[in-house]
Amino acid sequence: MPNFNNFRLNEYGVFEGPRCDLDVDRDVDVDDIEAIFAARGTPAVPGDARDYDGDGLITVNDGRACVLQCTQPKCAP
Repeated sequence: MPNFNNFRLNEYGVFEGPRCDLDVDRDVDVDDIEAIFAARGTPAVPGDARDYDGDGLITVNDGRACVLQCTQPKCAP
């Protein structure tokens, strides 16, 4: 599994880059979706790539929204 500890935070502690691409590999795939679902119920930081709807909490709805952003069929890596 990719290293999901290298989130892109700028100097203000805000995520940079596209929503849902957590492993910074320029696509949205099953690895990103699994990381979002693993973080369910945790608070999000401003601009958090996992918090698709921006409500401040990582939820199943964020994961579902990111599934729709997958760049390959069936969210293949």
